[in-house]
Amino acid sequence: MTQHATQVPQGADEGSTLAIPPTLVGLWQARAVEGATGGAEAVDVEIEFGADRVVGLTGPRDEHGEPFFTGRGEWSQDPATEGLFRFTLKHPLPGPVPGEARAELDGAFLHGRGFLAKGRTCCH
Repeated sequence: MTQHATQVPQGADEGSTLAIPPTLVGLWQARAVEGATGGAEAVDVEIEFGADRVVGLTGPRDEHGEPFFTGRGEWSQDPATEGLFRFTLKHPLPGPVPGEARAELDGAFLHGRGFLAKGRTCCH
């Protein structure tokens, strides 16, 4: 999974971006791509990093605004590695196929424009 995200402050227009925040805490709009091949399409997701180190994931939304899935995970940030962080996510597979996706991602802030995260996703 590869994600590029920008933080959306409360009350801001959707196109707004912020300077790098001091922590990840907050709601981020992200584009996620599953799969190692170049043919996968990016989908819009929301990731919320909580001060309690819990991550909430809201998958892409249908035509009625309902998410196809939601997920949870944890995040960590080592003060010795400024700008770098790690997070995990678990969510049910969308659609009729039963199962769960589990992802481990390493992220880095992008000079005031958001963050980029790459990692590995396994489906069970």
